[in-house]
Amino acid sequence: MFVYGVMLTQDGGESYQRVTAKLREQAKEELKTLESILGQSVFDGEGTSIRGDSYVYVHCLRDSKEVVYVGKGKNDRDQEVSRTVEEHETLLKANKIRIYRVMINVSESAALEQESYLIGMLGRAKDGGALFNIQGGVRLAKNHMRKLDLVDA
Repeated sequence: MFVYGVMLTQDGGESYQRVTAKLREQAKEELKTLESILGQSVFDGEGTSIRGDSYVYVHCLRDSKEVVYVGKGKNDRDQEVSRTVEEHETLLKANKIRIYRVMINVSESAALEQESYLIGMLGRAKDGGALFNIQGGVRLAKNHMRKLDLVDA
């Protein structure tokens, strides 16, 4: 899920609708890039049996778009910069990480399963992968992700 903030001035700047349309197109392109990196489509649990208030997120390097962390959370957990791995925290503080919510509006158990699946699929750095994650994952965990149509936040 992408959330953008735009401040529009009264001095003849672009219309809200035009700016929103541009941002939505930019978000769709970023979503396609992220889906190709993950090899998965993102998922919205709204209206499903796994509906809840949790989400799964990934941290990607801004430059290379490489996924370096997978997590699950509620509220603003994905935005917190305090992390166990010092290099991860340093990158967050330096604004070198782009944050994407790849599974939204799901139960905590579904979020945990998806987090484990993605960690297992992408691999932790200590196991030869790229993730800063401390907890391991399981490739055989349930994969809930599928196509998500972008909606207004």
